[in-house]
Amino acid sequence: MELGERCGLEPEKVARIIEALRRKKHVGCFLPDNPDEPGLFKIQIPVKTPRSAEEVALHASDPHLRDPTAYRYLTKPAQSSPDVEKVQKIIDLYLNSLSQKMNSFIVDE
Repeated sequence: MELGERCGLEPEKVARIIEALRRKKHVGCFLPDNPDEPGLFKIQIPVKTPRSAEEVALHASDPHLRDPTAYRYLTKPAQSSPDVEKVQKIIDLYLNSLSQKMNSFIVDE
């Protein structure tokens, strides 16, 4: 429901779009059975929405979402090469401190 509100679409239409994007491998996601529960999304290609980041921010009911820079998937990120050594240290710290399990969502963040 929240994603539909942010994009300016009905929740049912958002669910159909997400399924189509998942089939085309543009997004990876976990969709809960209940629409009130949060889902997990991994955006693989910036998705174009009917509204710009500025329009979504202008109409956001949550004050924390009124900043257009909060919508990082509406624009293509600048290409930069990751510092492999720093990434490895972060992954090691996570595995040694928090959990021996890691999925693609955690690695991306």
